[in-house]
Amino acid sequence: MNRLLVVKLSSFGDILHALPVVKSIKADLPELSIGWVVRERCAGLVKNCEFLDRVHIMKDKPAITDLLRLRRELRLVEYDVAFDMQGLLLSGLVTFLSGAKRRIGLNRNREMNKLFLTEATVEGKVPLTHAVDVQLGFRRALGLKQIDTVPSLSHLGGASEEWLLSLKKEIGGKSAVVLNVGASTLYKRWPNERWIGLANTLIDQGAHILLTAGPSEAADAHVIADNISVQSSVTDLGGRTTPEQLAAILGASDLVISGDTGPMHLAAALGTQTIALFGPTDPRLTGPYGSAHKTIWKQIECSPCFRHPTCSGRVDCLREISSEEVSEMAIGMLGRQPRGVLL
Repeated sequence: MNRLLVVKLSSFGDILHALPVVKSIKADLPELSIGWVVRERCAGLVKNCEFLDRVHIMKDKPAITDLLRLRRELRLVEYDVAFDMQGLLLSGLVTFLSGAKRRIGLNRNREMNKLFLTEATVEGKVPLTHAVDVQLGFRRALGLKQIDTVPSLSHLGGASEEWLLSLKKEIGGKSAVVLNVGASTLYKRWPNERWIGLANTLIDQGAHILLTAGPSEAADAHVIADNISVQSSVTDLGGRTTPEQLAAILGASDLVISGDTGPMHLAAALGTQTIALFGPTDPRLTGPYGSAHKTIWKQIECSPCFRHPTCSGRVDCLREISSEEVSEMAIGMLGRQPRGVLL
């Protein structure tokens, strides 16, 4: 085997679960040439990875002509083996179009995915198994030894040095704590008043707060920022960062606190100690991976409900998490040797 193709098209968190596994394969097989097929909207996560030799970018909603173009592009490389690490209809089709003689995937057969594979052998049906541990099955499919930990990712950002230096000057030598207050779905969002209480407590302990959120949740970040007691100790970046800048911030900070969302997975993958606040989803499946990170999850009677909340939108499970509980954990983690470069 000389050339391996990874098919993991999206989403943000799913790609971040697979990237460290692929990096570990490259470490064991340094002569192996590895390519990756990714949707356009997620390409920024993989295009700067030093352990990938090629990145094939697919349209977010590909037409037949786009798939035929991708087929020609993949077959020119002559991949020997293709990993379908997604396990869905479209990823299976892309894996098949690659022309690889060995096409290895999960045994779950969602959306008739197995039809496109030569080996549906990677165990994907183990209950309460973290997504990263599922992806590690692809190492075993190549005959590689089992590993206990996956490597952290190198810097994924592309933020300018000038921008980072200006941010460092604003922080002024304090501990840099990112509060990622957004999430793509409302029922994954911790209440604004809890974020405010947490921020004020951490500022009293000498931290500088960096607020992050996606464009659709930026209004919440602005409300939280406006209600923090010491305005000089908060930087509101909600909806104001590029993906590269966000990666740079998460990788350079001392601590990240977030709900169950893509930036939480990115912070953990970058090796930054992370506190994850879980409610309707199950951290045993998709929590921050690794012993450096902590999770707070209140398993009330209806947990986990995933995408089918039964509490009429109150998100009782997240409301069970207090600002005091999170701040106590955060202060303890900040007491460790700091690793961020924004100090």
